[in-house]
Amino acid sequence: MVPWCQDVARARTAASPFCQRLFTREAGRPVVDLGDLADDRWMVDPSVDGEWDGVRRVLGAAGIDPPVLHGDYLTAASLVVLGEAVAPCRPTSGPRDDMAIRPLRGHPPAVAAAAGLAFGNGHGRRVRGAGSGLPRRGPAGRGIITGGCCATAALSRTRREPESSPFCRERGPVPAVRSDGHDHPMKVLMLGGTEFVGRAVTDAALGRGWEVTVFHRGRHAAPAGARTLTGDRTTGEKGLAALADGTWDLVVDTWSGAPSAVRDAARLLAGRAGHFSYVSSRSVYAYPTPAGLPEDGPLVAGASPDAGDDVPYALAKRGGELAALDAFGDRALLARAGLILGPGENIGRLPWWLSRTARGGPVVAPGPPDAGLQYIDARDLADWLLDAAARGLSGAYNTVSRPGHTTMGELLDACVRATGSRARLRWTDPEVLLAAGVEPWTDLPVWLPAGELYDTLHQGDVAKAHAAGLRCRPVGETVADTWAWLCERGGVAPQRPDRPAVGLDARTEAKLLAAPGSP
Repeated sequence: MVPWCQDVARARTAASPFCQRLFTREAGRPVVDLGDLADDRWMVDPSVDGEWDGVRRVLGAAGIDPPVLHGDYLTAASLVVLGEAVAPCRPTSGPRDDMAIRPLRGHPPAVAAAAGLAFGNGHGRRVRGAGSGLPRRGPAGRGIITGGCCATAALSRTRREPESSPFCRERGPVPAVRSDGHDHPMKVLMLGGTEFVGRAVTDAALGRGWEVTVFHRGRHAAPAGARTLTGDRTTGEKGLAALADGTWDLVVDTWSGAPSAVRDAARLLAGRAGHFSYVSSRSVYAYPTPAGLPEDGPLVAGASPDAGDDVPYALAKRGGELAALDAFGDRALLARAGLILGPGENIGRLPWWLSRTARGGPVVAPGPPDAGLQYIDARDLADWLLDAAARGLSGAYNTVSRPGHTTMGELLDACVRATGSRARLRWTDPEVLLAAGVEPWTDLPVWLPAGELYDTLHQGDVAKAHAAGLRCRPVGETVADTWAWLCERGGVAPQRPDRPAVGLDARTEAKLLAAPGSP
C-alpha cells in the first residue's frame, strides 16, 4: 500500500478499500486500473471541516500538493488527480456530516463501461491538449492513468472558485449515475432539442453516451446520433402520435408557449418516463421580484396548465410548471433560468454585441461598467439539468449564475477581445440613454439600469442550485465560443420568429456619440 494511503486509512474510522487496492506497480510507476474500481463509487467532499483538513495535511506531508484537493461538488465519473492518486468522485447537493472520503453503494459511471475511453464531467478541470489516447501520464509524469480522464489537473492549475476555471469539455461515452441504481446509459426524450437550450441539452446527453430521442416539428435538423420523432404538439393529441409508444428515464421540455402543450405531453408520458425536467423561468415570480428572492417566493397569480397560447410569458411558464407537477409530482424538476447566453442563441442578445463590436469604431456602452450581471450559459444549464435528473432531484431551482458572476464591462471587453476588433467602448450614463429613448434590454441587450427590473433579473438567490452542483463558466469562454459559432454561420445568428430583433439602431447610436458632452 502506498504510505499516504495507509495514513489516510488510519485517519478514517474504517480503512478505505480505495487505499487497499488503488495502486499496482508497473515499471516502477503507479498504475490506476479503472476496472478495479468498478465495484465502488466515491465521494471526495472538501466541505467537511476538520476531517478534510486532516487529509490535506497527510497528503501535504506525503509531497502531494494540497491545493489540488481544493474543489467543489464534482459530478459523476469525474476523476480528481492527486499527484499519484486518482479518486473517482460523486455529486452531492450539499455538505453532510458523513461525507469525506468513503465508498458508496453501486459503481462509478463509465468506469466499467468506458474503460479505455476518455471521459469526464461538466465540472472537472480541463487539461490542455488532453485527448482520449491511452495511456496518459498524470502530473509531472509520475503516473499512468489507464482509462483516460479529461478531469486531470496539473498541480499548478487548481480551481479555487467555481467561476474562476473553465469546465471540462472533452467528454467520452459517460453513462449516468441513475437514481434507480442501474448503470446503463440513460434514455432521454428531448421535446424540441434542435435549437439553443434544447440543442445544448441534446448535445450534452449525446456527449455522455446517453440514448437520446428528439421529438420536434422537423423545422431544423436534429443532432447526429439522436433518434428522431416528428410531430406538432400545438395540434393536440394527434400531434403527439409519435410518442404513443416508448419508455424513457428522463424527459426534458423547454416549451415556452401554451401550457396546455406541456400538459398534454406530460400526461401522455407520465406512466412511461421516470423523470420530467421543465426549463422554466424566473419570470414566474410575482413582480416586482426583490433582490435575493429564493425559490419559495411569491409566484404570479392566474396561471393554469390548461391555458392556451394567448397568455403572457410569465403565466405561460408558470402554467407549464403546473402541468409538469400535475403529471409527474415529485418526479418533476423545474429549472427557473433567467438570461441565457452562449453558442446557438436565437434571441440575438450576445450575437448583437459581438456583431457590433466586430464592426469597430466607437460603441455606445451602457454604464456603469461595474454593474453585475446574472445569467447562465446554455451548456452549463444543460449539464446541470442532466446531472440533476440523473440524481433524481425535483422541485424548483433558480438556475443562473451568482449575482455579479461578471459585469457589463467584463462582458463587453470580452466581446472586443473575442472579435479582435478596434472597437472603443464609450461608457454612457443610464440617464443619458433613457433620455434619448433607448430601451434597456432590447435596444442595448442584457443591460438594465438600477431598479426593480434589474433586481429581478440580476439579483436572484441561487444558493440552492449551486449547492446542487450548478457551475458557471467564465464569461470570456461563453463570449469566445459564441463568436466562433457565429463566424461558422457567416456572422448571422438565427432568430426566433416569436421574438423581436434586438439591438440599437445605427442612427440612434450615431446621435448619442455626436451629442455634446458624449464620452
